[in-house]
This record gives sequence, C-alpha cells and structure tokens, in this order.
Amino acid sequence: MPELEKKAKRIIGFALERLARPGAYTVPQSIAEWKLIDRLTVELRLGNGQTIFLSKTGSTHFRCIVQTIYEANLYTGDADYSDIWTACKKVFERLLSNKQLPDGADELARLVSDEINQEVRSYTYAIAIHGVELKNSETAVQLGSLSLAQSPIPLMTSAGISAERSDVVSAIESMKHYKWLIGPARGTQRVSEKRYRASAELVCGMLAITAAVMCSRGAEPFSIGPVLSPEQSHGRAAWLSWTDNGRGPITHGQFLGSQPFVIDETLSEQLANSTIFRKALEIVGSDTPTELEDKICRSIYWFADAHRDQNPVTKLVKYWSCVEVFFTANEKDVTAAVAAGIATVLVFGDFSFVPTEEYFALKKRAAKLYGYRSRAVHHGSREHVSENDVAELSLIAARLIISVLSFVERGYRTVTDVKEHVKRLDSVMQQGKKE
Repeated sequence: MPELEKKAKRIIGFALERLARPGAYTVPQSIAEWKLIDRLTVELRLGNGQTIFLSKTGSTHFRCIVQTIYEANLYTGDADYSDIWTACKKVFERLLSNKQLPDGADELARLVSDEINQEVRSYTYAIAIHGVELKNSETAVQLGSLSLAQSPIPLMTSAGISAERSDVVSAIESMKHYKWLIGPARGTQRVSEKRYRASAELVCGMLAITAAVMCSRGAEPFSIGPVLSPEQSHGRAAWLSWTDNGRGPITHGQFLGSQPFVIDETLSEQLANSTIFRKALEIVGSDTPTELEDKICRSIYWFADAHRDQNPVTKLVKYWSCVEVFFTANEKDVTAAVAAGIATVLVFGDFSFVPTEEYFALKKRAAKLYGYRSRAVHHGSREHVSENDVAELSLIAARLIISVLSFVERGYRTVTDVKEHVKRLDSVMQQGKKE
C-alpha cells in the first residue's frame, strides 16, 4: 500500500492532536442538549453502548482526516470518500471504546486500510440496458470484458450463482423488456458499482457510435443506455451483482431516485411571503430582464440541469456553470475570480452564509473544486469527483444564487455591480491578511 506523504502526515497528526482534547467530544445529558446536536455532527457509537458526538471543531478535524486520506489515494481508487469515512468512523469507535486514539498518522492509515481491505473485492454486475435488440436471443454477445445477453441467468448458472431466490427472480422479471450487460469490476461495493456503471456507459456509447455510422441520420433514431433509475425504466430500476466467494447474488433497485422535498404548512407560508422567492419567479417570467437578472436565469437553468444529472462529474461541471456566469467574463485568472467571488458573496452578502474567519479557507476550497472542473473539461478526467464534492458545490451554488437575488432587490442591475464589490472586499481581506 502506498504511504502517506509528509504533508498529509502533518495534517492528520495535527487533527489527531486536536481530537485528543476533551473539547473535541460531547455527550448530551438532556433532551435540550440532544436538540442542540447539529445534523452535521459526527456520531460515534462505542462498544459499551454509549453514544458520543464530536463537537463542531472535532467534526471539522475528523472530516479533515477523511479528506486527506481520500486525496492521498492510498487505495488506487478501490475506495471512495464514503468508504473512507465509514472506515475512519469504525476505527475511532473501536479505539475510543478502549479510551484510545491512533498513535499518529501512519497507524491511523494502517487501521483504516485494514477496514478498507476487508471490503475490496471483485464483483460481477448485471445491468439492464435499453435501446438494443438481439436477433439470436440464445447467444450472448461479447463486448470486451462485458457480455450482452437476453438474460443474466445463464451466466449466473455457469458461475455457480443461484438465480432462484425470490428477490432475484423479481428483479429479473421486472427488467424482462430489456437486455442485460454483464461484466466484472473491482473495489468496495460502492466503487465497483461506480466502475461498472462507467464501463456500461462507455460500452453503450460505443454501441450508439456504431449505430450512428450505420444510419443516415446518425445517432438520432436511437436511444441506447443503462437502466439505472426509475425515470429510465418508467417504474422500478433493478440490477444484480455477485462475487466469486460462493455467496448468493445481491439485488439492487430504486423506486425513487431521491427523497421528496416536503412542503408543510409553515414552509408553504414562508414561500408565499418570501421576497427572494417571489423575485426569482418575477425574473424567470420577465420579458425585459436586466443584465444581472438574465445571468440569474442562466444560473438557475444550470442548477436545475445539474440537479437532474446522474453523473457526479457532469453535475459538478454544471454547478460550476451556475457560478461562472457571474464572475468569469473578461477575467484572465478565472480560478481566482470565481474563488474570490464565492468567498466574498457568501461571507459579506446579505445572508452571511459563511463566517468571516472562514473567508480564506472557503477561497482555497473553491479554487480546488474549480480545479476538478478543469480536469474534467480540459483533460477528460471522469473519476476524480466524489459525491461529497458535488454536494458541497451544490450548496455553494444555491447560496450564491440566493445571495445574488438579494442584490437585485437592493437595486443591482449588472454583473459589474457585483464584481466591483467582490474586488474591493477581496482586496480589503488580502490587505488585512498581510498586516
């Protein structure tokens, strides 16, 4: 296993030192104290049945450890951010149960690796795809390491995997109108599934390219792709996976791709009375928007498109389009412009979403996330973005749009109005940092 670099060791060592302090933990003693627990606070369940929580500062250091290990890529991509989070949580729960903490970054990395290695294995996946027919339904078509088949049952049987369990039968039956793409992928269950989805999408892409060159209208008459969401299947989406260890297959499925946004009576009243929400609807329906209002419409469009997207990388790129529309015109250093714009608006905007002391940390993080966008757009990278990155950027973009809407209420009409304030306030912060 690759070792942590010196900088990563220093970062983790510093975080561990802070986590060794009493103020890093809290144990609620009353219902009132339980209500004060933030939903972002890290919960640790110890072996003696006790539940403790990391404080806000402790949770920040814990996330720093997870992010640092994730960025160190110790597992050559076989584990993702969520896997590392879970492994770190297990390590801390086990050690704290014995009133211990890891003895430095190297020991923590080893313990986390022990957890990760238990979860990494080779899986075989069977995913339904739409838009393809097989003339000879009895014979699987070999597509590199993947097979295109009428049903996954013959390949499961040849691998010694039973397909007779009721949930497996139900999953296969629910996808009976589609063909199946079957093949291997390695990693934790989460990572292997992501890798197989990526392989399936590439194979479907090549099938679409092949169809396009054989048709006078190109790819337009065809729609070829994996069925991985209820929206794609017009109902349930189901797929299968199994390993070579003799255990039964795992069934996967989705009935809803996401949780519903619940609008109760209180929120309904807040939306009706919200001047920001009302202003947004006015702007969207306006025939004569100002320059800044037009930019807001574009930003909302890209946010909505990113929100519907299923691919983390393209979601991140689209969320960046929400931000770029306000800050990138005529800028030589785009990364610096968007980072300063985000930090200034979220810190000094009407809602003060971020405290002043986090200004430079937010700028640094925004620049890093924009680097991920550049890797995708300019270098075609497609496996460097985590769900945590997308979630964080979606929150940044949403807060930014809300803040700019408040600027319109205050009379701002052009992007220049916003950018002038960004440059002035960023200059003040930079000067204060030097002093």
